[in-house]
Amino acid sequence: MALPIIIDCDPGHDDAIALVLALASPELEVKAITSSAGNQTPEKTLRNVLRMLTLLKRPDIPVAGGAVKPLMRELIIADNVHGESGLDGPALPEPSFAPQSGTAVELMAKTLRESAQPVTIVSTGPQTNVALLLNSHPELHTKIASIVIMGGAMALGNWTPAAEFNIYVDPEAAEIVFQSGIPVVMAGLDVTHKAQIHAADIERFRAIGNPISTIVAELLDFFMEYHKDEKWGFVGAPLHDCTTRAPSPRAAARPVHHRLAAQARDFHHR
Repeated sequence: MALPIIIDCDPGHDDAIALVLALASPELEVKAITSSAGNQTPEKTLRNVLRMLTLLKRPDIPVAGGAVKPLMRELIIADNVHGESGLDGPALPEPSFAPQSGTAVELMAKTLRESAQPVTIVSTGPQTNVALLLNSHPELHTKIASIVIMGGAMALGNWTPAAEFNIYVDPEAAEIVFQSGIPVVMAGLDVTHKAQIHAADIERFRAIGNPISTIVAELLDFFMEYHKDEKWGFVGAPLHDCTTRAPSPRAAARPVHHRLAAQARDFHHR
């Protein structure tokens, strides 16, 4: 049986690639997608979710926009990494459908209430929306199987010497999530920095030659440029958010670039 999940994200190049992985995986049932401010402003991250779902021909998935700023701080964005649009590089399609009229928290709560089994929340941006859900709907905590986040670091950060970006943007929200009593699976920088995509992998995607694989390659081209800076010491570019898409040991054991190549082909033939 596929694992039911809600994705809360802030696209962002690695968020976009993680969406491709999740929506193509037979092991995951994506019940809703919500957007958070983070890699870009809230308007742009919501638009990027809709653009990616338009590309992937999935207007059936409910989408809602989330909080416009962190709980107690001003918003910090990562436009130096992801560009002016948040998904600079390829010519993505314009959204072919509109988001839900309600908020991210309302969509999350509705999805949890209506699910016959507990749902895993997968959060690849700041934890603002998830924290608001937990605070406003304590009666739904038992409907959440676990919260999987891309965030944090066991050693050095990537935004300050000590802080990882997603946690740094809204640390108060992260504290609410970690203190909730709900099981939390954290993919921190010590994990995500090992999930690097290399130039040869990008060329493999480009060689597939369908519209989705071409856009995946162009997204990765742009993302790779930022990570070529010698200060990072990377051979490739870490696909941080893709590390949250391993619901089973079998999935985790398969390299990300192999799964992504297979799934880019799958989408084209649907």
